[in-house]
Amino acid sequence: MRRQHEKLRRAAQSRQVSRVEQLEFEFHRTINRLAGARKLSWMLRAAMRYTPTRFYAADPEWRSAMVTDHDALLDALEAGDPAAIRPIMARHFTDGAQRLVKHLDGLGIWS
Repeated sequence: MRRQHEKLRRAAQSRQVSRVEQLEFEFHRTINRLAGARKLSWMLRAAMRYTPTRFYAADPEWRSAMVTDHDALLDALEAGDPAAIRPIMARHFTDGAQRLVKHLDGLGIWS
């Protein structure tokens, strides 16, 4: 996963938006498979239907936060510290959800 994340970090730093999107999907798919998180995978698939292509990957602020979150997550996983993993994942998920809701709000989707 570190190698996978390093590829993602390099793509984010060099603003390779389509590559970031692909590698981010693969990173999360790996985590969901390792965790056996079928319900989370289902929910994320449903949410992605409302997410424009490259929505997150094109956002430089999101890319920076994503790299920071992934670094912290990998450190916690390597340390075998499940108590540290929960707040990292909650922050990562909440950040993405808030960005998407703000975007959908701007489109007037709730009206």
